[in-house]
Amino acid sequence: MIAAQPHSSSTPRVAAFDRWIRTRFVDLNTQLEDLYATRENRSQVDGVGDDLKATLHDEGRDLIIPLIEEGNTDEGFDRAFELLGNVGYYMAACRRHEITEPSRERTSPLVEASTLALHLGASLGTAPRFVT
Repeated sequence: MIAAQPHSSSTPRVAAFDRWIRTRFVDLNTQLEDLYATRENRSQVDGVGDDLKATLHDEGRDLIIPLIEEGNTDEGFDRAFELLGNVGYYMAACRRHEITEPSRERTSPLVEASTLALHLGASLGTAPRFVT
């Protein structure tokens, strides 16, 4: 299966995040799931693949920060929904791999992702609770 390509109207920063989600992000998730598959209880992910988890978190964050700074990520309805979806993939993976775990946190470590998701959600008229 060939992955869809980002829209040509995407900014370079949006395209870079989209490319990361479709490639490196998938690889990191697969590597983590492969590690979990060797465990008796696949849902016990704490302490497994911490280096990969840190890489996933940091690389995503490093691509999201420039998107917040860019400030025009909501231009183009379709592109904004695609970007919001990509941020959602990132946030969901962080939760799956327990990079973020609500029972042990007072605030989310995904401040930048939440900021971008709320910005996009507001511009698209999406309820905040469905965004983050």
